[in-house]
Parts: sequence; C-alpha cells; structure tokens
Amino acid sequence: MLRRAGVVIALLCSALGLRAQSDNSVVIGGDTINYTYTAIDQTPRQSGFGLNLYDYTHLLPDEPKRVNFSVVGGPGYSETRGWQLSLRANMQYRSPQRSELINELSLYATASLRGCYDIGVVGYRFITNTQHRLYYSGSVSSSPTYLYGLDYTASSGDDRGLYTDKLYRAEIGYDWRISEIFSVGIHADYRHQHATKLDDRAQSIVAHQATTYSGGGVGVRVKVSTHRVVDINLQRGVAFSVDATLRPSFLGSLEHDIWQFSADVNYYQPLWRWGLLAFDIYGEHSTKHTPWMLRSQLGSDSRMRGYYYSRYNGNTLLGAQAELRQRVWEGLVVAGWGGVATTFSEGDALSLRNILPNYGVGIRWYADAHSAVRIDLGFGRHGSSFIVGLSEAF
Repeated sequence: MLRRAGVVIALLCSALGLRAQSDNSVVIGGDTINYTYTAIDQTPRQSGFGLNLYDYTHLLPDEPKRVNFSVVGGPGYSETRGWQLSLRANMQYRSPQRSELINELSLYATASLRGCYDIGVVGYRFITNTQHRLYYSGSVSSSPTYLYGLDYTASSGDDRGLYTDKLYRAEIGYDWRISEIFSVGIHADYRHQHATKLDDRAQSIVAHQATTYSGGGVGVRVKVSTHRVVDINLQRGVAFSVDATLRPSFLGSLEHDIWQFSADVNYYQPLWRWGLLAFDIYGEHSTKHTPWMLRSQLGSDSRMRGYYYSRYNGNTLLGAQAELRQRVWEGLVVAGWGGVATTFSEGDALSLRNILPNYGVGIRWYADAHSAVRIDLGFGRHGSSFIVGLSEAF
C-alpha cells in the first residue's frame, strides 16, 4: 500500500505541472489509446514529468507550417494489466491541395509489467473538405488473460484458467458529416485472433471450440452528437452512436455468417456550481455462432470498473452507469459513480439475479478541459479494482 500510495502522489504532483501546458489528452483505458488536439497559442511550454516528452505547438489554420510532430507518454495502472507505460508519436499535416485541412497520423505503443503490449497506428485524412473523412487503424497486441467460463454460471465461480490472447487487426472507414450533429459512415476490418499457452483449466473450459479466428467484416455507423466541452468539469449535451457489422463466412474461418451490433448513449448535465452529472448507457449483441473470442466482454478501465475484464462474456451485453463529478478547486475534481451490467448468450435467460452491481469513488486532476489524471477505486460483486489513467472514464 505504501508503494502504491507513493506512486499515486507522484502522479498527482506531476499533473500539477500540466495545468499550464498544451491541450493534450491521452486515453489509457483499454487496448488502445487516443489523442485529441485543440488549437492553442504558440508559446513554447516546458514538458511535465510523465506526459509531454517532446511537443511543438499544433498546426493552426492561419500559420505557414505544413507539418507538426509531437511525442507524448504517460503511466497507467489497472488490476488487469498492472503498471503500464504508453508512448505516442503524433503528426499533423496539411492536405496538399487544401492547406486549411489538417490531417492526423499517430503511432503508439503500450507495455505493462505483466507481459501485455499493444503497438499500432491510427489516423484520419480529409478527402475534399471537413464533411468527408477517411480513417484507418492497425494494431498488434498480446495479453495474458484469465478465463473463468463461457457462460454466466461458470464465470461466477473462482476456478479460472490462464491463456495469452494475441490479436492482429486493421480497419479502414469513411465518415460523411451531413450536418453539425449528424454523420454516417461505412467501415471494413480484418482481424486474426489466437488464444495461445492455455493451461489445463483454460483448455477444459474451451473444450472443443476453436482457439483461432481469422476474418473480415464490413459495417455501417451512425452518429448524432450535441456534446460540447466548455470548461473543466463543465460539459453538456448528448452523444449517440450505433454500429452494425457483418462478418461473412467466406471472408474468414467462420462456418456461418454473424452480425455484431453496438449502441452507446452519453448524456452530460451541469448541476450546481462546478457540479456535473454524466450518464453512459450501452449495449452490444452478436448473433448465434459467434466465436467465444469475439463475444462481448464485461469489465474495463472505463465501464464496470470493479470487475476483471473478460470474466463475464456473452453474445449480449447491457449496461448503464451514472457518475457525479464535483470540481473542488482549480483542476481538482472528485467523483462517485454507480452502475449495473449483465451478459448472456442464447442459452442463458436474462434474469434480475444476473445483473451485476458496480460502484466506486475517484479523484482527478485536470491539466485542461480535455485531459486529466484519473485515480479510481471500483467495487464489484467479487472484489475491487484500483485504476490509474490519463482520461475520464467517459
């Protein structure tokens, strides 16, 4: 505990130096990290420990510079992955034909002391104007993972197996922004996933089911958003997205075609002075014959924060959470949340007894309106989870 408390204090102290720095945001809450840009002045800033390693000012619409490079990094922690370090190299560049269109390309790498790693590329490019955008991503990752069971009843026990989950994936998509709040898009992806180094318990759980999946998918995505970030802990509006992906058997190793659907609604309501109430409602569904490695996984650094990722899995996932955030002083924000979720498959019945509770408390130190050091302590049915990251949960 003393070592953990010392690291937490060090992270908060380092965050104090970020208050006057550039508007950077690193999200470490899963297998990927994301980076967002906001235009700032061009005064050089000195980097703070653990976040900005090398950073020039971002491209502005009225400046002559055509390319900007920056490197950011930061630590993170979760009970699932242990302590981890993430680094990201970012490049902004102007379109050759229209210099006011600023595109983005990023390379990232994450590694943890428990043998997890994730290396990838992500970016987007405007085609003719800001209404038409191509985006792409690719990654290679590996993570030692506990496997409790392939249905709700088996996952509720403590007898678990261990295997290594290796994933190689690539995606390309197109977004058409029809209006300020509405956009539609199409996307295609290919993934190869392999469960290796299964111990005896994991092998008995998987039994005769395949431990390798390769295949492609095509899908559509719709987004509606009025969400706006005004200031530290001051947001308002709603963001809604829905996605449908078809994975045909002829594009991979599946014996049957499968569909995967997902929907997510976030709502932000300012309350009293410096108070904010945020809601997150989400759902996922995969049709019958979906391989166990492609099923929905309950638990992460952002949702159901008191549960081990992948302990509960199923063809369907439903969940909701509400978080009350109160700004106390300058960039200091305290938070408390509660939520519920459940997973089930075609052989399971949706029951109130299978709905899992989740609650917790946390503190954040905001460097600016978009980025924060987050420390959360979450509690679930089977225990607790301690999380350190560089973003809000949602």
